[in-house]
Amino acid sequence: MLNIKTSINLVDYRKTLQKFLPGIMEKCRESQQGSAASRFLQKLDDEDINKIYKIIYGLPDDLYNNLICIITRLFYNEIAENINSALQDQGYGSSISIGGIVAGNGPGGSLVLYFNNIDADFNNLLYLSSEKISNGILSWILKLVSPAISGKDPCKQEKKVLSLLQNSFVKKKLENMAEKSLLKNGIIIKLDGIEFSQSGSNPIKLEKLSKIEKSFLDILVSIIKTAE
Repeated sequence: MLNIKTSINLVDYRKTLQKFLPGIMEKCRESQQGSAASRFLQKLDDEDINKIYKIIYGLPDDLYNNLICIITRLFYNEIAENINSALQDQGYGSSISIGGIVAGNGPGGSLVLYFNNIDADFNNLLYLSSEKISNGILSWILKLVSPAISGKDPCKQEKKVLSLLQNSFVKKKLENMAEKSLLKNGIIIKLDGIEFSQSGSNPIKLEKLSKIEKSFLDILVSIIKTAE
């Protein structure tokens, strides 16, 4: 199994939220499921909703980062299930799965994402990818990987793939591809490196959830107290 660690140098939360938030809010308002969030939003008129937008769009990045850290810790299993379900829908379900995603605070206030315990059937994954992917960068990587792992047992395949993924040129190509793919979907993000490792080789040391929650609440209280 493999782990992926990626440091996020910059996220334009405001522009990203401006694209997605109105649709999310409207969907919640129209929901018939009666969740607490939908009932709350259904009681608000358009002017109230616009006030909520202004508050959310004006939050500092530290608050967004801490909120992401909290959400990934609290809903670790659910997030993994949703991603694996999406992979299944794309036809990759039998070829790759992840154990989970968790976020942590990196140096200089950056956000770090950890994709843990990625299990892959590389032979099947390469076959499916060659059928589905026309992206030039990915096609090039597939051509590089295919002969290197052909005929090897799964353990040796994983080590060989890991060795290829750790190549600085390949990592940079994957980083650029990820940024462009997310941008097409309205997520404006700048990555600061992708690292690959075998599961268990580099234990993840994260801040305690209680510390992140305290930091989040401290910032939120400060915003509320200084709000006009």
